[in-house]
This record gives sequence, C-alpha cells and structure tokens, in this order.
Amino acid sequence: MDTILEKIKSKALSHLSRREHSVQELRSKLSQHFNTPDLIERVLNELASSQLLSNSRFLESRIRHRLAQGYGALKIMQELTQSHGFKKSEVSPFLTEQAAETEESELARLIQKKYAQFKLDQPQEKAKLIQKLQQRGFAYSTIKRYFDQKS
Repeated sequence: MDTILEKIKSKALSHLSRREHSVQELRSKLSQHFNTPDLIERVLNELASSQLLSNSRFLESRIRHRLAQGYGALKIMQELTQSHGFKKSEVSPFLTEQAAETEESELARLIQKKYAQFKLDQPQEKAKLIQKLQQRGFAYSTIKRYFDQKS
C-alpha cells in the first residue's frame, strides 16, 4: 500500500515541479495513472497542507501567463471557470488585481504587434479589429478607452 502511495506522491511532485497545478487538474492527471481515489485524495491533502499544492498560486500563475499571451480578462475568466472548475468568486480577486495593472498595456502591445496592418481610420477595419480583440477576451470598455486615448 505504501509503495502505491509513494508512486502517487512521486508522480504528483513530478507534475508540480514543471508548473503550478490546480487541485482538480492534478487529481485528474493522477487519476489517469492510478485507480485509487482515496490514496490520491490523501496525497493531494498532504501536498496542500505542506503548501506544495495551492489553488491560489495556480490562479496567480495562470492569470499572469494568459495575460502575457495577450488574452483579456473575460477570456481568462471563461477558461478558469469552464475548463478548470473554479467559481467566479474564486477567480475575480486575482483577475481584477492583475488585469487592472496589465490589460490596457497588453492591449496596446497586442495591437501594435499583431494587428498593425489594420487601418483604424476605416470604420470596417476598426470594427474587425474590435471584434478580434473581443474574441481574445478584452472588454469592449477597455478597447473603447484605448481608441478614445488614440483619437
């Protein structure tokens, strides 16, 4: 029994050594390799109590990473609530804090880097760009504020 427990813990630490994981994500990965839910829960609780596994650290890391990739707050919120199983109330404090600092500067960088070919003086081109930015998860109010500053 202890050898299975050690293997589960070793596999969990191997995953955590690469990047932060949420509890749900690590549980899912371990369940693919081991068919012992009780032992998996025991390992997850042990890792959480020793601060090696933390949902809050995962959220901070994931949000920072996705913002740096050029995604907006709405897209990140959707990803974390739908794919990772977090509640909006769990994500909002982390997202609000980090997105407020970086979303507008990231929007400007993204427009200059990826969407410089759009002719913003033409309404159709501007509308296309706004649509693309909204698909990346930027709020319309943030996009509008950017264009108002540029005018």
